[in-house]
Amino acid sequence: MELRYKATNQAYWSVITLTAKDGNVALDKTASQAASPTHAGGVVFRLRGDTAEYLLVEATNDPTQWVPPKGHVEEGEQHRETAVREVYEETGVWARIVTDLGDATWLVDGSTVTTRFFLMRAIGSGLRQDKDRRHEWLSLPEAVAKASHIETRELLQAAEQRHARAAGKSTTARSSLSASA
Repeated sequence: MELRYKATNQAYWSVITLTAKDGNVALDKTASQAASPTHAGGVVFRLRGDTAEYLLVEATNDPTQWVPPKGHVEEGEQHRETAVREVYEETGVWARIVTDLGDATWLVDGSTVTTRFFLMRAIGSGLRQDKDRRHEWLSLPEAVAKASHIETRELLQAAEQRHARAAGKSTTARSSLSASA
């Protein structure tokens, strides 16, 4: 049985699979879901004419580093929900998921952190909760130059390729990021 619901501003669609066994209904949690990334975020774009601009934020622990908005997956939350929530909390931007960009892994304080990223299109804005961190809309070359990590640069290039492909344009950018779309 599938239940669909729509979150605020049509930013997120979720499909929840419920299973019935011996008369009990429960949320279907597969083994692959249990071993999935602990963080999720978005590579968010908006269009200015024919040009896509990408959203970067200051890193929480170092304001000299610029990264895509992302954060921890909360208990009971799906990766897509986390991505929409984190983008909004960190920037005040409501964004709709376009496609899955895949996972990126970082080493943070000696621990490996894996984040599921989504290509997202900005659809509106509101009041952001995290007012201490700056965010900027940048063209692809500006965003790639400002990005602090190679993984962020690869995500931006992968996002541009996906956006260009969806818009029917060709692009020569290459990325080594493997997508799981």
